[in-house]
Parts: sequence; structure tokens; C-alpha cells
Amino acid sequence: MARNFRNKGNRGRRRNDGGAFKPNRDSDSPAGPGIENPVIFVSADGVLREDLVRLLRPYGYDLYSFSSIPEASRAMNSLHTLAIIVDMHPEERRHAMTIAGMKQEYNPPVPVVFLSDEDHFDARLEAVRFGADAYLKKPVSLNGIIRSLDGLLEDQHADPYRVLIADHDEARLDHHRRLFLGAGMEVDTITDPVVLLDAMAEFIPDLVLMELYFPTCLGMELAAMIRQEREFQSVPIIFHSEEQRLDRRLAAMSRGGDDFIYRPVPDDYLLASVRSRAERHRRLRKLMVTDGLTGLLDHTNARLWLEREAAQAERRGRPLSIALVDIDKFKTINDRYGHAAGDQVIKSLARLLKYRTRTSDEVARYGGEEFLVILRDSNSETTKGILDRICSDFSEIEHLYGEHKFRSTFSCGIATLTPPGYVPELLDAADQALYQAKGQGGNRVMITSA
Repeated sequence: MARNFRNKGNRGRRRNDGGAFKPNRDSDSPAGPGIENPVIFVSADGVLREDLVRLLRPYGYDLYSFSSIPEASRAMNSLHTLAIIVDMHPEERRHAMTIAGMKQEYNPPVPVVFLSDEDHFDARLEAVRFGADAYLKKPVSLNGIIRSLDGLLEDQHADPYRVLIADHDEARLDHHRRLFLGAGMEVDTITDPVVLLDAMAEFIPDLVLMELYFPTCLGMELAAMIRQEREFQSVPIIFHSEEQRLDRRLAAMSRGGDDFIYRPVPDDYLLASVRSRAERHRRLRKLMVTDGLTGLLDHTNARLWLEREAAQAERRGRPLSIALVDIDKFKTINDRYGHAAGDQVIKSLARLLKYRTRTSDEVARYGGEEFLVILRDSNSETTKGILDRICSDFSEIEHLYGEHKFRSTFSCGIATLTPPGYVPELLDAADQALYQAKGQGGNRVMITSA
């Protein structure tokens, strides 16, 4: 998530933000259905069009449906869309080039999902050649479509990579800073090694680009220092230097470096190396700290995140609220429809919480059917407004599992940190509010304070 950091006034440190792509979710307000994620859907099947329009709306996707590709193409001039879903059949294949053209109407090109009755090599190769980013075999489940759309849009709107540059050469540092900012990344720079760990803790980089020789120490010594901190052990470190001796370059790699780039190096090569390493780090870190079913933070990392946010909120004198969310009568869902259906409900609520909260918020799976939402710079009333809307939207979702159709609701307890406050007390207060919401029949949001 993009963050604004305080400059602590450390000597030799400069903060530089810029070039960041603004994600769909506004930083100050939650996304709303039918506004944030418009999608073009093309199908000759009128019943399928009506069903998808109705079923996807509670998930935040507003479908503009068309019966043919030419019809959708003509409408593209007046529509803004984040994705295109095409229900392919033999008659539509002659319009495949039109699909490729529709994809290129936007910069970056809009993702395209193909639905097809066919599942053989030639059909899939044709889809790739005409720009398909995802290919779903019919009959396709609602969850399958949602997962594809979520995945494509999440990749497209991922937060900018954060690069920390450590270099004593001001001119070289400024060149690299401008290079990465121009590529849409967030950049923090240091010239004084003394402030390195403070910069790491505040900026939380996806990658460190490190000069090998500083006037007072070696880059490899700084890398070893970084690796002593548990939370930074997996952050990629790329050394860059004119050092020609192989033994010294290998020594640097052995002290915590992930790569060594010999100067001079073309900007394109350096940029590609940084982007590749940062992307891999994010994907691996996500696997390490998230819950396997929902992709949200797990319980342990949620507590660590909350502790850090509470400390920052108290230092800055800003409000911090949390919401404990629990699915109502979840045992009944498992008993009546099976645990797989229960998992589907958990994933649906996880997705709704993730995409209807703000980019500054964090959502975690806190227990079996319980979630924790951490809302920075949000008082109780603002938090209640966000969760009330999500509560209403979730109650409208029609869950489909096999031949079964059913709805579900959740209860929520909200607490706001009041300095001097402590995380255990904050969680207890939210839990008490959740208990009260359950006691009043569920499907409601209640507030308390800590």
C-alpha cells in the first residue's frame, strides 16, 4: 500500500515519492458497486448476460452487456472499462481481430477474459493470439469469473514497487532516483549509512540498491546488518559497483547480497533487474505472511501489523480503529451445505472486505470465520460507515454451491484507539462490541471504545 512517511530529520536521508499509479480504491473512501469496476461482457446468450449482471454487482463489478462483439466495439468510444469478458462461440471467431483492437483502446491495454465451450490446444492458442489474458472453460462458476477478474485487476493496479537507494555519490543517486520514479516506483534515498535501519523500518522497501563502498564502511557490512533484522531477511539487496575483482564481488554476495551489477550498466537493464527482483519478493512475501484460503494476512502477521500501526498512531496523534467481523450462523452453513460451501462464503467475505475498504486499510483473516480490519486515520463513525455498507452488500450476495442458493450475513464490532491505549485492550473492546451485535440478532455493526 502507498504510504506517507514522516521525515525524521536524519542527516544524509532524503524522501522522494512520485510517479505512483493511483489504484482503483480511493485512499479516503471505499469502493462502491457499479462505480469502481465497470466491465464489458459480450455474449449471445441473453440469460447468461442477465445472470452475470445480477450476480457480479454485489462483488463490485458493474457489467455493460452486449449481444455481439461489433456492438460492444461501437460502444467502446463512450465507455471506460477495466476488463472485457467475451463468451466465444464459432460465429464470433470472425471478430477475433476486433477483440484485439478493443484491448488496445486503453493504455495499458485492458485485460480480456475468454469463456469457451472448447478446451483444446488450438482454441487456447487462438485465444492467446487475439489477446486473451484468461481462458475459462464453460460451464464456468461465478467464483471462477470473480477470481479471474480480481487477479487481472490486482496485477494491473498493484501498488508501486518501493526501492531504497543507498549511495554516497549524490549525482549517481539522483540519476537512479529519477530513473525509478519515471518507471512509476516509489523511492527513498540515503547517503549516510547511519540512518539505514531507520529508513528500512519506515519505508519498508521491496528492494535495496546498494553501493559497495562508502567512506566509513562497506556495503557488504550494511547488507549483513540488514540481514540481522528478521523482518528484512527476505528483502532483495542488489549491489552495484565498478569493482572488478571477482573475489570481492563474491564476498559481497556472501554477506547478504542477491545480485551484483557491474557499472557502467544500461538503465534499461538496471530497471528490469530491479523490477524482476521486487516482483518476486512481493510474491514470495505474500505466500509467507498470508492465509492460504483467502490471501489475506494471517493471525500472527495481523497482530504484528496492528502493533506497529497502533504505535505510529499514538506517535502521530492520529486515530486508529479496528473492526472484528464474524460470519453469522456459520456452523449452520457448514452443517447444511458442507465445509466447501463454508469456505466459499469465507472467500466471498474476504474479497468484499479487501476491495471495499481503503488502500490505507489492512484486512486479515483472524480466525476460522472471523476477520480483522485495521483502519488508519479513521474514527469510529467513519469506520462504522464503511462497515455498514459492506455489511449491507454482503447480505445481498447470493451464494451458489452446487444446486444450492443461499445468503449469509455478518456481525461486526468496532473499537478506536484512545491514547494511551494498548492493542490487547483495543481487541477486547472490539470483541465486546461484536458480542453485543451477535446478541441483537447479527447482521449489524456496533461501536465501542478502548
